[in-house]
Amino acid sequence: MRTILQAGQIIKKHNITNLCLLIFFFFGIPFSGFGQRSYLFENISIPEGLSNSGVQFIFQDSNGFLWISTSDGLNRYDGYTMKVFKNDPNDSTTLPNNYCSAITEDSDGFIWIGVFGNIIARFNPIDESFKRIPIETGGVTNISEYPAALTDADGNIWFGTTNHGMLRLNQSTSRFEKVSLDTTQSDNANWGQISAIIELKNGNILASDYGSGIKIYNKNLDLFQSFYLKANYSPAEIGVIFEDDAGNIWFGGKSLLIKYSPSYYMVENYDIFSDFQIPTKYDFITGIEQDADGYIWVGIYSQGLYRINQNTKAVGKFEYTSDKSTSGQDVLWTLFRDRYGVIWIGTWYGGLYKFDPLREPFTYTKLKVPEILNSGTNYVTAISGSQQRNEITVGTSARGLFSYNPETKKTTHLNLKFDPATLIDGLTNIQSLCVDDLGNTYLSYNNLGLYGFGEDHVIYSIKSPHWGKTSS
Repeated sequence: MRTILQAGQIIKKHNITNLCLLIFFFFGIPFSGFGQRSYLFENISIPEGLSNSGVQFIFQDSNGFLWISTSDGLNRYDGYTMKVFKNDPNDSTTLPNNYCSAITEDSDGFIWIGVFGNIIARFNPIDESFKRIPIETGGVTNISEYPAALTDADGNIWFGTTNHGMLRLNQSTSRFEKVSLDTTQSDNANWGQISAIIELKNGNILASDYGSGIKIYNKNLDLFQSFYLKANYSPAEIGVIFEDDAGNIWFGGKSLLIKYSPSYYMVENYDIFSDFQIPTKYDFITGIEQDADGYIWVGIYSQGLYRINQNTKAVGKFEYTSDKSTSGQDVLWTLFRDRYGVIWIGTWYGGLYKFDPLREPFTYTKLKVPEILNSGTNYVTAISGSQQRNEITVGTSARGLFSYNPETKKTTHLNLKFDPATLIDGLTNIQSLCVDDLGNTYLSYNNLGLYGFGEDHVIYSIKSPHWGKTSS
């Protein structure tokens, strides 16, 4: 449920500050900026058109569309409506399988999706058709999933698989072929489960083999080689690789979060796992992103969403859902930051959540004084404040004016000396309100024109300098 706030005209002339009109169905005032910072999380799931609440992967294309892979269908979201693509057994141009995973886009605008059944699908946005592209299996009959995908700066399309190694599209044969590991570094020539692939700002391509560690692509040899953060250290069980704005590389895995500085060859471990109230065997990192303020956001499969302040090393947990009725809703599967700075959270059974780190929610404040609580029908009709005073003046539809202190949360009824002859059945309906920087208050009430009062709370009428004059 959302509360819609409608702001009236904003006035600023000389030293008169802002005047806003806010109408509510309940008696309350929204305040933002006091106390600890919070974020507004919004849920998008099956009721909003998502094909399935199990989100696998999130990607934004060059046109701004958000693509969401689920365990039952591919979704394209334009910010308002969701379009769902599914398999039709009688139509070979539809999505080959409804179980989708990693997504990327090539330079021609085609969308590539890893789907169940050892197939990669290419989506043509012109006619919205799908083409099935086979992969090189090397005789391995196991079915692969696709945790990772990348289109690099040279236009190469990569997919990391769970059973068939690192695949790259051969443009001449239109087939995905395996790119090998360097066997001179290890006796093991077989890839394990590839959980991440990224192209760094310097053009290097890193990939994570969950079982054997981090690999770097050697373009000259057309091979992947071991990548060491320090002597003989290439961490295994890494599920996420992320490069921040400063060029630091973050590696997230099973009970492990590493910040690596290539410039100084420095490895820094962040322990955000020891404080878990209920540790589980599923405490592995599934997403890392950075917001415009420099905070690092970390998603942990079984523990939720965390924010890291790199300057203070402070770690905070943020609850993005209050619904605990479904056991899988807190399982965080992926994080994605779009080009507008909005961070998207993909969950298992909870659908999508999103929040804008630069957007803070309004909090709802009840004004608890007898004049309001016992008044029956009574609404906030106007609010105003002064930059010099830490108080908000509130106008109501029946009981006049009140003062609210956001720090002490104290509400005081302003006992103004209204002319009894101007009241309607003893009630005072404040229709507009403004407080200047000197503490003077200006208002209109009961359709009677403009009035003001100062510290003595005595109401006086404000007449136009042209009052009573006629034009010649």
